Amino acid sequence: MFVLQDAPTMDVRLGDLAATPLVPEGEAAMFDLTMKIFDRFDEDGSLRGGLQYAADLFEPATIASLAERYSLLLEQ
Repeated sequence: MFVLQDAPTMDVRLGDLAATPLVPEGEAAMFDLTMKIFDRFDEDGSLRGGLQYAADLFEPATIASLAERYSLLLEQ
């Protein structure tokens, strides 16, 4: 699964009440492998994103290698 998250995420203020969106940690993977890219740039101009994967199918080193190779592909 590939997700391009282009919906704005911003803090919401309603009078004295403020709400900030949170990204849940440790949620169960819905697909074998999901790549999320956010339509925002870091201070250095790079995109933000992440990978979520089924831990019973992939080793962390495999996912790290995949992420590194994808990053190199985008740089080219």
